[in-house]
Order: sequence, then C-alpha cells, then structure tokens
Amino acid sequence: MVKVTLVRPHFFSIWESLACGYIASYVKKHYQGDLEIKFYDGYFDSFEDIVKGSVDSDIVGFSCTSPQMLSAIALAQGIKEKNPDVLTVFGGHHPSSLPEETLALPQVDTVVVGEGEKAMLDIVEGARQRLIHRPYFQNLDELPFPDRKLIRQDRTIGITEKNDGERIASILSGRGCPYHCIFCTGDRDVFGPMVRKRTVNNVLDEIEQVISDWQIDFLKFADAELNTSLEWLNLFCSEKIYRGLDYLDFGCNIHAANMNLKTLEYMGEAGCREIWVGVESGSPRILEEIHKGITMKHVENVFRWAKQCGIRTRAYFLTGFPVKPGKTLT
Repeated sequence: MVKVTLVRPHFFSIWESLACGYIASYVKKHYQGDLEIKFYDGYFDSFEDIVKGSVDSDIVGFSCTSPQMLSAIALAQGIKEKNPDVLTVFGGHHPSSLPEETLALPQVDTVVVGEGEKAMLDIVEGARQRLIHRPYFQNLDELPFPDRKLIRQDRTIGITEKNDGERIASILSGRGCPYHCIFCTGDRDVFGPMVRKRTVNNVLDEIEQVISDWQIDFLKFADAELNTSLEWLNLFCSEKIYRGLDYLDFGCNIHAANMNLKTLEYMGEAGCREIWVGVESGSPRILEEIHKGITMKHVENVFRWAKQCGIRTRAYFLTGFPVKPGKTLT
C-alpha cells in the first residue's frame, strides 16, 4: 500500500484546499494499487499533529503559496527528522514560480511545477525526478470533482457560518490566465497562459452536488477572473437560471477590461451578489507599467454598472510599486 499525506500549510485564510481535493480525487480514480490518502490543514491542525500523522507516510505533498512556505519547510523538517525516508513533494504557486530555489531547500525532495494531478499520480506510481512538470489538462471535464470530504469541507463551512452567518464554499470553473500583470506569479505559473474552461453543465453539476452535500448559502468562484469569456459567462447565467439555481448567491473576481452592462445585468439575475475587481492602482502610469490591461475608464464603468445592477463591489489595491528612474507618478 502507498501512503500519501496532503498538507495545506498554515495560512490566515480558511478557504478549503481545492488543490489537494483535486489531487486526491484524481489519484484515487486512476491509481491501480492499494492507496491511503490523508489530509491536514495548518489552519485547523497543530504542527505536532501534522508531523505525527505524516511520519508513517511514503509521500507527503505540500500545496504552497509564498506565505505558506515557512510553515511547509518547518513541517517537512519535522517530518524528515523523525523519518528521513518520507518523500517530500512541494507544489503550488510558490514552487511553480521559483522551482530552482525551492529545490535548493534541504527539506524538499521533489518539486511539481504547474498542475499537480498527473504529477502526483506519477509520483505515487514511482516517479522520483526532482523536478516534475506534466502537460496541462485540455479537457477539464475529465477531472473528477475535488474530494471535499477528505479536505474537511465541514471545517471551513463551520468557520464561515460562525463568522459570516452563511455556509460558504468555493468552486473553480477554469484554469489559466491570459493577462500579463508583472506583479502576479499566480495562475499563469500554475495553470499556464491559456484559459481552459469546464463546460457550463459540468460546473453546474458540481454546484448541485455541493448544495446537496453541504447545504451552502453562498458560492465563491476561485478563478483568477470569471469573465475571461463573456460567451461562457452568459451561458452559465442562463443555465443557472434554467436549473432553478438562481436563488444561490455567488461572488467572483472579474477583469475590468472585459465586462459590459448587459452581462452584469444577467449575472445579477442569476444570483451574482458581489464582484471583486483588481484595480491595483489609481495611477494610469502605474497601471501601464504593471501591464494590468485596464484603464481608469474600465474601472469606473464596472463600478457604475454594478451599482445599477444591485451588485456589491470590492476593489483590490496594491501598494509600493517602484517608479522607473526619471519618471514621476501621475
């Protein structure tokens, strides 16, 4: 039997680890031998419990953003001290963005760059390369839904219910990002520059399953931006209404340059309660230098249209951008 432990290292956010959920469900579906998969979340599980629960594993996989790396390194060190034969695998946004730096860490045996499902299956089947990068999925409908029982969806919903008075879960409708913001080493590094969308019916099937299994009140889209294709988004809204799911409120990130009033109206009819817009800066020069791909006119339009449609808005801002020599901030 191959024993695998998947770990979401500590982070202040409490959203469920869809990455680990997808990896677990994919490996379970395709591995032909005996398999045991466990999961720990550093937000809920103590350092000691994670180390104790991982030391008898053959493989321990860490899904890491940059703020989670220190926690992941400490956990890997603690596990290695008790059982140096455990294979430690690091994947996610940070290792995919900085694979060589991650490989240089003595606590790291293997780095997965990009999507983790195929890579982890190969590792479970015996692959031991130090750096593994497998081709991207072209048809995302091939992926089984994330294993929400394994990643303890009940714990994250319990927190949202206590803090927000709502049972909230998240879902991913696509992978990849077509934009080139220079400050971001996120979806482009993990999922690539080409956006691949699940079919609308596949997404809605998962939504219905999540409603049935977890009785959610609000759905959060985890996509970098939901509106990369307005054709897809309009069809999603239409089918969501057709299935009688317009009662379920949802929120999503959008890119301000690819939006219009008609689509926002349709989103509101389908249950969109709020949109989250990456504004980043009020300076046109900064927006140009960071290759954001938006203008202040785009931002003004989106916020005005959302207000007309009764959709709440949230803006993301970043601070501390360097100004190029010889230029002034305008």
